[in-house]
Amino acid sequence: MLIYEFSLSTTCSKYHWLLLVTMLLSLLLLNSPLHATTQTDPLPPSQDEAMVEVKKNTAKLNDIQADLKQRKLEREKKAAAIKRFPSGPEREKLEEELAQLNSSITEQMQAFDLIITGGVKLAQLKSADEKKFDWQKDLLDIVRPIITELYQLTGEKRKIHNLRNSIGFHKEQLQIVRNTLKTIKNIDKNELERETAQLFLEVQKQWQEKAKEHKHLLEVGQLQLQEITRKKENTSLNWEQLWRQFVDGRVTTLLLSIGGAIIAYFLLVLPLRMIGTISNGQIFAQRSFFVRLAVIIYRVFAVIMTTIVFFMIINSRDDRVLEGLFILLIFAFLISLKNSAPKYLEELKLLLNIGPVQEGEVVEYRGVLWEITAMDMFARLYNPAMSEPRIRVPLRDMARLHSRRKHADEMLFPCTSGEHVILADNQYGQVKWISPETVALRIAGNSVRSYTTGDFLGKSPKNLSSGFSVAVVFGIDYRHQADCTMTIPQTLRDDMEAGLANRPFGPQVTLVKVEFDEAALSSLNLKIMVTFEGSAAASYYPAQRAIQRIAVESCHRHGWGIPFPQLTVHQV
Repeated sequence: MLIYEFSLSTTCSKYHWLLLVTMLLSLLLLNSPLHATTQTDPLPPSQDEAMVEVKKNTAKLNDIQADLKQRKLEREKKAAAIKRFPSGPEREKLEEELAQLNSSITEQMQAFDLIITGGVKLAQLKSADEKKFDWQKDLLDIVRPIITELYQLTGEKRKIHNLRNSIGFHKEQLQIVRNTLKTIKNIDKNELERETAQLFLEVQKQWQEKAKEHKHLLEVGQLQLQEITRKKENTSLNWEQLWRQFVDGRVTTLLLSIGGAIIAYFLLVLPLRMIGTISNGQIFAQRSFFVRLAVIIYRVFAVIMTTIVFFMIINSRDDRVLEGLFILLIFAFLISLKNSAPKYLEELKLLLNIGPVQEGEVVEYRGVLWEITAMDMFARLYNPAMSEPRIRVPLRDMARLHSRRKHADEMLFPCTSGEHVILADNQYGQVKWISPETVALRIAGNSVRSYTTGDFLGKSPKNLSSGFSVAVVFGIDYRHQADCTMTIPQTLRDDMEAGLANRPFGPQVTLVKVEFDEAALSSLNLKIMVTFEGSAAASYYPAQRAIQRIAVESCHRHGWGIPFPQLTVHQV
């Protein structure tokens, strides 16, 4: 990513070219001089072995020359015979035989050259011509060393594979020809007429020549395979050669370039690291627009200089393959920016603090309000109600949100850990922990019930630990109608204050009020309202039961009748 120090790790899972380049680099490292042990000069054979090999090759060259002379004569005869047949099946047959002769002559010439030169083809030697500028051709020239390395990586194996296939083919064909010649020998030539015997001899001669051809090609293939095998067996390296190959190898080049780039980048960003250490890791936090812009420009400059150092080290080691891979990697990265540039632009706006989410404001992230304390490489969010109040969020997630200013008395969450709440479904409990994902309540029986944070907020939790009131409606008989508005409420309030003062939560009572509420069908209802401090939240239900009990005791003490419908009779 351009902003995040041009790190390609953010797009590796997204672009298949990175996987392809990695595979190519692995193959090329395996083919580097450090591993290419077969490229070294083989140990020289002994003098006797060399003489035997020379005599064998000389005899083979003479055989090839004799075979070529005979086939060229046959080719001239076939060409003359074709002229006598302007058209027809005879001409087509002769042309087919002539094509086979030309192919075999070409193969014999190639075998002759390979034996003389030891496997080097004249076509491999190229002349250097002056070239005109062609950017497409130049781009292919960059890729060509990579393809050549990959081709050479499997060149010897492919050659051995082809030779073995050729040897197997000629063995099979030679066996077929020999079996055919045995069948031909079983025919008694003395019983044949003169013309028939002449045609018989021509056919026999053709099969004998075919046997000689396959035998010859089989020996050539075996000779080449033996030569390759001998070179591999005689190849060995001493410690000096191993050290030289390691120093000159591609692995060393890659290690030096990566190490040099890391050192260069570290030295370039060292001033920013020092500033970040002094500012508690917040380089961009609480900075002006121009300071933020200067930091981003400097980071881009550091990445460019690091890239240049990486390329210069590879260039100084004269490794064209790694140069080509590096250029292709840069080229692919620039192409990837075509689709991802708008996303990076949005993140750049956030870093400059001019986007839809800005420092010092609040934003809703995953259904919870957070205060934005810093917009750096990550957005730092703060919510004091959470068990872990600080989190870091990637800028790419923040780019889809919008922030707003916080109100002076706005709470970011309705409760904190350890406080008591009651939900809309009358579920009461103490908050055990709060995270961005879940809220846990300790309920009756010391068990724990968990909610997703969204579901918890959806149940409109009421925080009892910030203070609460208990309201109880209590009815008395209509015969106390004369005193129900003034005398009885005052007396009941005094009794209520005295009774609550003797309870464990009595010191937390801040207000007691008793008022006439309504004239119901069978009773005159009084409303008892008691306000508690938040520290009494753990006694929410005991306080309700205590208020009911004190009211009943007061009615009994003063002779106030309770209407029958107010009582529930349980039969034992």
